[in-house]
Amino acid sequence: MYHAIEKLEQPALKWLNIWKLCEQHIRPGEVLEKVNFFTAIWPYDQAKQRRHKNFLAALRAVGVTPIEGNFKRSNRICYKHDRTCPFREEKQTDVAIGIEMVRDAIAGNAERLILVTADSDQVPTAKMINGLGVPLSLIFPPGRAGEARDLGNLIPDRKELTLGQLLTCPLPRTVYNSVGKAVAFMPSLYLEEPA
Repeated sequence: MYHAIEKLEQPALKWLNIWKLCEQHIRPGEVLEKVNFFTAIWPYDQAKQRRHKNFLAALRAVGVTPIEGNFKRSNRICYKHDRTCPFREEKQTDVAIGIEMVRDAIAGNAERLILVTADSDQVPTAKMINGLGVPLSLIFPPGRAGEARDLGNLIPDRKELTLGQLLTCPLPRTVYNSVGKAVAFMPSLYLEEPA
């Protein structure tokens, strides 16, 4: 989602109320029980870390449960430089998504599951949930139809998020928790106009 929003060149969209976004995809008679947000905090830039932690605090305040993976360094062949180069890879996030969704499907915790991604790494998750007979919907980020093709082939109930939908789901500039304490603030960086 982050990279799709980044391409839209509207920084304020990064201050996104994920709960509210998911509510837009609830059908009559359904109740949104929970929203998990899977992420990993980039450990190599302190300013990004602060913004990310601030965003996670905001999400917690609106009822979203962040589930964190991490980044690991690895050395791989870099074809651009024709040598081994250090890379940083996000780890555990994809597996965590699959585990949580399959757990909910097996436990009967949902009448329908909604997967918000375009990542083909979730194809095994979709296959498993389809096999369990739990209805699954796919919501993929704007501009990611090509990347979502493999998942879309498995999940006929699919929609692309629109810019309009994202614009209707901002977090407030100051986010308060349930007892009225300010817990997160929209970064001033997000208020800047695109170049």
